[in-house]
Amino acid sequence: MSTEPLQRSKSPRASLYWAAAFLAVLAVGVLTIVGAMRRQLNVLERTLLHQAYSISQSIPLERVKLLLENPDTQHPAYQRLQHQLDIALQLNPRWRQIKLLTLSDSDDINILLTSRGGSHNDPSRPPPPDRNDFPLARQAFDNVESHAEGPLGSRRETLISRAYVPLGSTYSNRPAIVVVLTVDSSDWYAQSRRAGRPPLQCTLVLLLILAASHIRWRTRAANSISHPRRSHLEIVTVILTGLTLTVAGGWRAHELETRHLHEIFQVMAHAKASNFLNAFRHLRDTGVESFGRFFENSDHVSREEFDNYCVELDLPPAINAWGWIEQVPAGQRDAWQRAFREQLGPDARIWEFNTDRQAVEAAPRPIHYPIVYLRVMGPEDPHFPTTPGFDLASDPALEHLLTHHDPLAFSSDLCELCDASSERPHVSIFRPVLFADPHPGQPGFVVAILHFQRFFQTVVSAHPAVNPLLNLEISECFADAPPLLLASAAPAPAAPPRANLLANFIQPFTLPILAFGRVYAVTVQPTPLFGGIYKTFLTWLVLLSGLIITAISAWLTATIVNRNAHMTRLVAGRTHDLTVLLDRYNQLSRHTRTITWSVDPDGCLTRVSQTCHEILGHTAEELAGSNPLTSARHDAPDDVFAQTLRDAMANLRPILNLEHPARTKDGRDLWMTTSGIPLLDARGQLTGYQGSTTDITRDHLRQQEHERLQERLRHAEKMESIGRLAGGIAHDFNNMLQAILGYSELALDTLEPAHNAHHDLREIQQVARRSANLIQQLQAFARKQPIQPRVLELNAVVEDSLGMLAFLLGAHIPLDWQPGTGDLYIQFDPGHLDQVLINLCVNARDAIAPHPGRIYIETARVKLDNLLSNLHGDIPPGIYIRLAITDTGSGMTPDHIARVFEPFYTSKKIGQGLGLGLATVHGILQQNRATPHIISRPGQGTTFEIYFPAQPPPDTLDPAAPPGDPAAATTPPGTETILLVEDADNLRRAVHMMLESLGYTVHAYATPLEALQFAKNNPAAFDCLLTDILMPDLLGTELVQRLLALRPHLPFLYISGYAANQFLGSDPASAQRRFLAKPFSRSQLARKLREILDAPH
Repeated sequence: MSTEPLQRSKSPRASLYWAAAFLAVLAVGVLTIVGAMRRQLNVLERTLLHQAYSISQSIPLERVKLLLENPDTQHPAYQRLQHQLDIALQLNPRWRQIKLLTLSDSDDINILLTSRGGSHNDPSRPPPPDRNDFPLARQAFDNVESHAEGPLGSRRETLISRAYVPLGSTYSNRPAIVVVLTVDSSDWYAQSRRAGRPPLQCTLVLLLILAASHIRWRTRAANSISHPRRSHLEIVTVILTGLTLTVAGGWRAHELETRHLHEIFQVMAHAKASNFLNAFRHLRDTGVESFGRFFENSDHVSREEFDNYCVELDLPPAINAWGWIEQVPAGQRDAWQRAFREQLGPDARIWEFNTDRQAVEAAPRPIHYPIVYLRVMGPEDPHFPTTPGFDLASDPALEHLLTHHDPLAFSSDLCELCDASSERPHVSIFRPVLFADPHPGQPGFVVAILHFQRFFQTVVSAHPAVNPLLNLEISECFADAPPLLLASAAPAPAAPPRANLLANFIQPFTLPILAFGRVYAVTVQPTPLFGGIYKTFLTWLVLLSGLIITAISAWLTATIVNRNAHMTRLVAGRTHDLTVLLDRYNQLSRHTRTITWSVDPDGCLTRVSQTCHEILGHTAEELAGSNPLTSARHDAPDDVFAQTLRDAMANLRPILNLEHPARTKDGRDLWMTTSGIPLLDARGQLTGYQGSTTDITRDHLRQQEHERLQERLRHAEKMESIGRLAGGIAHDFNNMLQAILGYSELALDTLEPAHNAHHDLREIQQVARRSANLIQQLQAFARKQPIQPRVLELNAVVEDSLGMLAFLLGAHIPLDWQPGTGDLYIQFDPGHLDQVLINLCVNARDAIAPHPGRIYIETARVKLDNLLSNLHGDIPPGIYIRLAITDTGSGMTPDHIARVFEPFYTSKKIGQGLGLGLATVHGILQQNRATPHIISRPGQGTTFEIYFPAQPPPDTLDPAAPPGDPAAATTPPGTETILLVEDADNLRRAVHMMLESLGYTVHAYATPLEALQFAKNNPAAFDCLLTDILMPDLLGTELVQRLLALRPHLPFLYISGYAANQFLGSDPASAQRRFLAKPFSRSQLARKLREILDAPH
């Protein structure tokens, strides 16, 4: 083995290239993994900033300004905001703490307010680490920009992340506060690692592919000749690499699509949820606060002024009612009631509902909260206490709410001003009205009764274009209870163009709203229509492009590899050819069947190679002075080689590839090809001739065999075409003959035997039956006639036919029967075998006549050890039963033998034969898997040999049933109903009349579809189906299958001019039992119908 490839594989430059490839893949993989992890952390940071921004939006600035003016932790506003932030933390289990930072006068960062954290109700969640250093808070104050940091902490403590969002502004262009949201980021690193897992897997796969390629390269380089299959590894490597990079690109595209879709949803959801925040602020500032200041700035507000102000307020129709409630201590109740009666009438009082919902005097309590004015803005609600003086303190929950209130507006729970059975829930929003001393007014509350579902629908309807894409819900959150769903707006269902699986990766968006002392949460989710409209195809485009690029790369690689392999094989082949040629040149005289020779000007051999002895059997000494190539064929009148050689030597011309016969010393005939050139001296005179002669006997025989097979193929194709034509003609003639026989038989029934036309009709029937026999011969030739093969003993069949054959041959032609010995069992149709014997013997008789002669019939069991070449089909080796029929007639020429089985071909005179006898024999033999073999020479008689495959002796022989006499057969009638389907009008009428003459009731139809519709409408209206097979729209077999689905045990019978086995399968017995071939007589039809109808089902 050469050491050069191994040394080449160990060269430093190649190793350096492989090492650089490994390092490049590893470096790119590490950068991709780090980039994916970093991108995931950036996504988490942006999500954190967005959440912090949502919280900062929900914090009311007026509350913050109040805290800045009075930073007392015991102040109700401080306690209220802190409580709201604690509840807001429960919206997300990752939120841990919310802090409000502010700047002091000395520019120091102080903590204005801190939520108590999300762990005060869940002991399993540790509180966030208490760090008061906020390095990014200074940047948020100075640059008015949002920042995020984290994860912070060590492995021993909970990892956290913070987001800093500036809120509000001061005269120094700095934010009033910075909202700090602290979240649990313990799983951020796990999420980033999961994000880096796909590129890590792709990198490992690429490294494995590179390692496998390196090992394969070293293995191939270590061998001087590579294995052919190893060339496929380059293609596999390219495909695997392309698929890996395609998957990586698809993953990256999916990541970009998901992020893009998430950003679109975040923008739309935030805009939609912000509408609710703005609506709450508008309700608070324009409505409740404005109404409160109206009372605070007025000495006294009359009922008319109150109603006018309610009408002037430009608020959404969700406000169901406005009201004014005064605070009346128990000591001032009587005085207040007297003033109340003076204003509204003697029946005015402070009242409440009893348990039966009847108005009664209000019970004594420390403070009463009677409704003074109530203006209903929407539709009347019977549950509203519209009569002035209703004491809200009668409801313990409202009494506690109104007694323990802070200076800011606050709201009640759902449905507290109305009956629990009301189907229109409301929320009451109270705004305390306090007067500075001295002031004549009575302190109290401005109340707005809000229909929450209507309020929700009003906000949603402000932007109808986005509604089908988003599903919105608003809930109220509590510290110690699950959220309460207040309203929802699910869009009408709309089927998207195509589902977008990326929409499943979008998380719902939640915006907290701190309003009226409560915490509301607006939740936005994408609808299926959102994924259908905002679908992208980047992932599919990347995958498709990757697959296309991979396929192109694989094709280019395959082209290069195949070209390289082809060049390698070409070089190896050329090298091998040169070696072989050199070896042949050295051993030409000993190992070639080419004879090199030279002759003198007289044509006598002067030199011949040793190969002449191996081919012709002559030695060089025996051939000295002679020319066996010219004298070998003594029986040839004109030796082609001798004449050509003489002409070439006379004209000084070369001989090129002259084919000629030659005979060996032992008498075998060979075919040779010779080439030679004349030998001239310096004067141009002929001094001899030299050349080479090659034995081409095998090629010559192969060419002869090829020509013989081509001739047989052309003959078989011609016979097949004629057979198809004969089968079609037979079918059409059978249909016409059926009409002739049917109408003639029906006409005979109407005429008396003594009628003049009765005899003519009988003649028409006889001619039609003879025509039918002729058509059967055509079908036999075309192999369309059904067969029923049985195991027969050939000698017994021939002996049974000897009497009939002797009668056909006549007394002047003796028949010599020579039966063979042994087991002569064959498988053949008995009727067809009789027909073959009759046709062959009649043909032999015609070949002898008018001269005297003899016919021999011989049977024998023979064994063929080799293939018997035959013009009408080669006979392979095996054991056969041979039937030979020999005549002493005129014999046949080879051209006549080649055409003897063609239909309508005959050598007889006009009027002595149609040329169908032997064509019928050929068709029958092919159907029964027997092969004919003809031996004949002009003037020496003819032998027809038939080779039957030998069969083992059966247990019992099937006796051949004697043919019946159709004329003498009975005609059994019937009373059943027959469904007749026949597309030919004349045949349908004829069969219809035949059936009615037999006593049957007939429903006749021209098409299968009409009959099928009749059967579906009247499934029990007929007893048997009589149908043609080949019809338009639907075959008769298909019609039977459909009717059997309706009636599984329906009797049926096929009638056709074609053979039964052509359409009804390969089982002859089953085909014949339900088949009646055209043409048929009325008696045959009657017997067949009775056989079908009387058979058990």
